[in-house]
Amino acid sequence: MHELVLIDDEELIVASIKRILRRSHTVTAFTSSSVALEHLLQRSEAPDLVLCDLSMPEITGIELYDSVLLENPALARSFAFMSGGGGLAQENVFLADKRERYIQKPFNVNELRDFVARTMT
Repeated sequence: MHELVLIDDEELIVASIKRILRRSHTVTAFTSSSVALEHLLQRSEAPDLVLCDLSMPEITGIELYDSVLLENPALARSFAFMSGGGGLAQENVFLADKRERYIQKPFNVNELRDFVARTMT
């Protein structure tokens, strides 16, 4: 089974994604970006995928990714991103070279499964 770390502050989204992916992935989910960051920085090995929301209240997905990139660049390569597409300028600049690793919410079951499969390879 593939290992996926899921980070999103919205509990309903976390529950939905876990339900969709649980048959093919081991999903470790966090609704707190600060707890997720702590978990990621303590890992010795990278998961197959870190699916991280960009817009979160404690630590944004961009800040979380930047912290991981500084501490463990190999782990940062596992990241993929999602967002409600609010169009924040900071998000657009950040995603400029990461579009292939980004999925916009809302997405349907097949879009999510295809995205996860594509970004894990």
